[in-house]
Amino acid sequence: MPWNPAALCSLLVKIADDWFYVPRWKKLDRILSGRASASDDFYFIQIGANDGAMRDYLRDFILRFRWRGILVEPVPAYCARLRANYRGHTGLIIEPLAIAEREERRDLFRICDEVEHLPAWCRGLASFHLEVVRKHRFVVPDLERYIVREQVQCLPLGRLLEKHRVDRLDLLSIDTEGHDYEVIKQIDFRTLRPGIVLYEHRHLPRPDRAACEHLLRSHGYRLASRLGNTLAYSD
Repeated sequence: MPWNPAALCSLLVKIADDWFYVPRWKKLDRILSGRASASDDFYFIQIGANDGAMRDYLRDFILRFRWRGILVEPVPAYCARLRANYRGHTGLIIEPLAIAEREERRDLFRICDEVEHLPAWCRGLASFHLEVVRKHRFVVPDLERYIVREQVQCLPLGRLLEKHRVDRLDLLSIDTEGHDYEVIKQIDFRTLRPGIVLYEHRHLPRPDRAACEHLLRSHGYRLASRLGNTLAYSD
């Protein structure tokens, strides 16, 4: 049988979509629903919001419970879709920036949007760390061809909180493809303690993952992990 590159590519995309599919997490659903039902004014920050639709675990909760909060997305194209997907929903602030240690412009690496044959989750691959994007070569062998670099505006977490006068936070959700611990380290737990911290540990180096878990436990959080994500919560 002759080798068919198109068929192979389609098969790889199907395998990749199945691999990165995130089924419902019952524990997370239960905790989010319980906290949201018990609050008349649930407030959240989602860092790495992408377009607010593509495999967005929080979207159903945001719409169903009419959460208020801030959605942070640095990639202009994704941010435009994010605004469109939440158009008409009051109480939501969209910030076109990334969270980093300093207020600056910084290189972000991502997959070019114009490539049609790549799996949908490639649109979620945007990272300060080039190697995190490159790690997905096992799914898309010619991935290097589609990696683009663009500069994005960055702001420290504390400055974001000051800007919007956030003095209470029910949920901090972080999905920054390898930069999650750097964001969590910026939380000043003495002045603002999120009720829930949800982050992706999949791309963290082992020492950073361990340090992040130690930090959260030291502030009284209980941890649960599933499929590359960690849920930190307190009773």
